[in-house]
Amino acid sequence: MGDVLDTLMPAPVVDWLFEQGWPQQHDDWHNIRRWDQNCRQSNASPDVCNSAQSLLKRGLWRAPIQEGASGDGYGFLAMHRHMIQGVKQAFPSNADLFAGFRHIPRTQQDGENPHPWLNLRWSPAQLSAIDKLEQIEAHLDEFPTEDDLGLYIEVPFRWTPENPSLATADPSNGIHFGLHAQWSVNGSSAALGNGPGVINNYVFWKLHGWIDDVWARYRRAKGIPDDDTRYVAELRAQCAEMHALDELNLVPLPDDPPGPGSTTTEKGLFAEKLRPILEAKCASCHGAGSQVAGLQLGGGGVSSASIVKKLVGITSTNAEWALVVAGDPTKSWLYLKASAEAASAACAGTCNRGPMPPAGDKLTSDELTLLRQWISDGAKAPE
Repeated sequence: MGDVLDTLMPAPVVDWLFEQGWPQQHDDWHNIRRWDQNCRQSNASPDVCNSAQSLLKRGLWRAPIQEGASGDGYGFLAMHRHMIQGVKQAFPSNADLFAGFRHIPRTQQDGENPHPWLNLRWSPAQLSAIDKLEQIEAHLDEFPTEDDLGLYIEVPFRWTPENPSLATADPSNGIHFGLHAQWSVNGSSAALGNGPGVINNYVFWKLHGWIDDVWARYRRAKGIPDDDTRYVAELRAQCAEMHALDELNLVPLPDDPPGPGSTTTEKGLFAEKLRPILEAKCASCHGAGSQVAGLQLGGGGVSSASIVKKLVGITSTNAEWALVVAGDPTKSWLYLKASAEAASAACAGTCNRGPMPPAGDKLTSDELTLLRQWISDGAKAPE
């Protein structure tokens, strides 16, 4: 895509995935489980939540088990195994395309790094998670159930009725997010953040193949047979849900709206200087398609004024800090996370203090200065 360098699957595989309807089904599988997260409250009425309205208009629904809730981890593992098994059966002579990482590459020079032009950056908590999972047989007691293992891998928060994105006390939770973020290329047609194109990316299958291998080793070490009744039922249920998403998602998707800046005339520091930074480093997880933790920082078709409105004075998912406090970056969770100063922030409850983005390139000192300046100057909305 233009000058963007990324690693995509071969055209026959992409064509097959499209014929199955999997790109949109996979994206919607996650989206219907992020109903509460995107609405920033549990079981929100679509009347007061635009993202929920968008799902309903396309024939979709709120999943009964939301992301981070009990049962979601097992479903996460089973749904991706259903896809991995299906694509391996469709391309039996191309098994190497769908084989997981033998180990998670730690450095740019690691032979397993699928983007050798990309410098890899892992936090200590992420490295701890990778080490633990690559030695899963020595950590079985930490994961009493397969659902516990799946939740640990999938997300850094847990769903509760009071807070659908309550951060876990252990920052090593959610390596799945870090794996996606590490190799996500902004501007790619198959960026690893969110969206239907994600499964067209070669690295998607490498990282999910690795997760699937960890799960398989966990099951062997626990002595769980492949004819286990619950396991067979869960695989069938995930297959059935993918079909249901395909059959009931009858409303055509609109063409992608133009990206920010293509038609906008918004002026001001946020729109002209800060927005492009957020698009490049944050929107892959906090974009238009799916806003992780209910936070949108970019994405085509959304105005900068709308983004600012949902930041200033809005409480973050930890329920203790505001995302942006106009005039005070030291009290603004968005700035504290981007600058890594959240690591020392005081929280009476549980806060996810890890820096953002969770992997890959962080904001530079100059970019952080711009963010701090915008907040210090009153976090003004674009004109």
